Amino acid sequence: MLMRVTFPPAELVSGMDEKALRAADIAGLDQLAKKAGADHALAGSIVWSDKDLGWIADWRLGEDGKTYRWQVRGVSFDEAFRVAIRGAAQVLSGNGQP
Repeated sequence: MLMRVTFPPAELVSGMDEKALRAADIAGLDQLAKKAGADHALAGSIVWSDKDLGWIADWRLGEDGKTYRWQVRGVSFDEAFRVAIRGAAQVLSGNGQP
């Protein structure tokens, strides 16, 4: 399985603020992804937590009309991204909820 990661050009998201991106439904984000040359949008946020002594990452991805959501808490920044990619691979390979 090959997974190519594409970041949208700034001009595609320049009119959207962070709040709008968070509120956008996954179908709308997938449309944005297609404009950037990708098939799906993996959306999420990463926030530092003093309580958890690490980063809290929330991720979402749409596949076959369903939105999958998963989270990790108290991890390094790098691990938060590994969890995102691992979860996306699990969903896109047909193996269900991360």
